[in-house]
Amino acid sequence: MTGVLGKLLRKEFGGRYESLCKDIRTLEGGRIEYTAKLYFDMYRVLEAADMTALKRKKQQLEETLWRMHHICQHYTLVMFSSVVTLFLLYYINPAQEVLLPLSVIWLIAYGRKTSEYIANRYCLTDTKLMIVYQAVLEQLFEVQKQKQKKQ
Repeated sequence: MTGVLGKLLRKEFGGRYESLCKDIRTLEGGRIEYTAKLYFDMYRVLEAADMTALKRKKQQLEETLWRMHHICQHYTLVMFSSVVTLFLLYYINPAQEVLLPLSVIWLIAYGRKTSEYIANRYCLTDTKLMIVYQAVLEQLFEVQKQKQKKQ
């Protein structure tokens, strides 16, 4: 399962997303040298965008970060409601014909939310790529502003 950052980056860079991830995985080791190569690769892809496209990309990035935060923030509520649901199922003690489907539905819902949380919480590669992507967008924003001032 891919996190929301991975989906955004995959949409922006297409087939190059995999090579960017490989660059991070092969160069990772506590050093920050990989960011220059990634930065220039992303810059070459995004430099043809105009100001409106850059604003749209920046807005999408902000929305994606908000969704990621929302998923991670509300997982506590999911955990609490799961514990309450299990307690109620144990306390009510319904018939076997009712307990089995309810347990399966609960297990599927809880498993889905847990996998979504893990995919978004622990996506270190996508987070590193997002930081570089955000820096590229900011730099391109400044370049576009300077071009508009000269005109």
